[in-house]
This record gives sequence, structure tokens and C-alpha cells, in this order.
Amino acid sequence: MLTHIQIAHLLWQQVVKPGDTVIDATAGNGHDSLFLASLGAKVIAFDIQPQAIENTRTRLGSFDITLHNICHSRMKEVVSNEAIKLVVFNLGYLPGGDKSITTLLETTLLAIKTSLEIATNISITCYPGHDEGLIEEKAILDLLSTLDPKKWSISSHTFLNRQRHPHLLFITPR
Repeated sequence: MLTHIQIAHLLWQQVVKPGDTVIDATAGNGHDSLFLASLGAKVIAFDIQPQAIENTRTRLGSFDITLHNICHSRMKEVVSNEAIKLVVFNLGYLPGGDKSITTLLETTLLAIKTSLEIATNISITCYPGHDEGLIEEKAILDLLSTLDPKKWSISSHTFLNRQRHPHLLFITPR
């Protein structure tokens, strides 16, 4: 059985080519940034926690990525004129960090709306296992259900027999 992360990686490999610009909207410990950089992409990563930025910088080693210690809701300020192939959201809290600091509904929805304007593809992993994550997931599903089906295709991967398990959403143009 593939995990949600393995499925996400398979999807990312289908759309990201060497030289593409991608955004890791929630850098965390740098695992997604590292995977994207290994595909040859130019990675721009965001996180509000200085520890996450440092963890990502350490994990990336020789890979050259751009790190921004700001909220993902401000990504358009940084990439206003770049063609973005993929935006990756791995929502929730910093693994190994303070679990009381989580992504927040208001800024996440703003970041997703921005991503719909600037990116070709969007990958969102929701973590409804904690209360804020459950609220965030519901609001994201509500938002995505309103998108024009003639413009966007949205796939959903979740384990139906596992309550509050991570949920992968992948948005592509039609």
C-alpha cells in the first residue's frame, strides 16, 4: 500500500521537469523541498517558523533553493512574475516542533487562492488528525468544490477506513 506521501511524489514526478519553478508553501523539515530539488526543479520554500527554515536549509545540503521565513499567504509578493509549475502544501504543524503552531485556515485559504492564480498544479496534504487540521480540511474541500470543472480537475486520495488520516488533494488544469 502506498502512503499519501508516496502517491504525492508519483504525481509530482509526472508534472515537474528539470528547470521548472516550484513552491514548497510549508517547508517544515525540508523533505518536500529535497524531493522537488532532486527532480531538478528550482525550489522556492516558505515557512513562518525560523526553525523550519533552518531544518530545511540543513536537509538540502548542496541543493540551491530559495527560503523565505514568511507566511505562505504572501507567496505572490515573492514570485509575482514567475511561471510556477507546482505548489505543494503539507499542512499542519512542524514535525518534532511545537504542535500548538499550525497552519491556519485563513492564511491557508488565501495561499490556495493565490496558488490557483499563479500555478499550473497544486498538491495539498491535509492533516485532520488535529482540531485545526480538521477545520482546515473541511474549508479546503468546500473551496475546491466550487472550482469550475471546465478549468480544473481535482483528485482526492484518502483512506476511507482510517478516520482523520492524512488526505491528499491534487489540482491540475483541464
